[in-house]
Amino acid sequence: MKNQNFFIFLDASIDQSEVFNRVVSSVCILLTKDELVITLHGCTATICDKVKQSAEGAIQAAIELITRRGNELNETDVSRLLEMKTLRLLFVLHQSLPMQDRLHRSNM
Repeated sequence: MKNQNFFIFLDASIDQSEVFNRVVSSVCILLTKDELVITLHGCTATICDKVKQSAEGAIQAAIELITRRGNELNETDVSRLLEMKTLRLLFVLHQSLPMQDRLHRSNM
């Protein structure tokens, strides 16, 4: 099984989404609870990536990790994760506003 998983990356006939799902599944199994929290914190920047495919992949991975292992997260973990994602989203939205709108909003 170990060699089979390695060679799946070398087989061009395998769908990329299948490879992605297997990688996320393997990572999900291997992470400890603390590593899970750190990984979810770390994916914040990638979720806001300017490269659409990268951002979508990070979102899918985060959803999969939370779906499979979310019951291991405590209230503090969830609160911190939500706060980090919200702050990052606000930062990205602020950066995407034209400069004129940003100046107008800061003077209010």
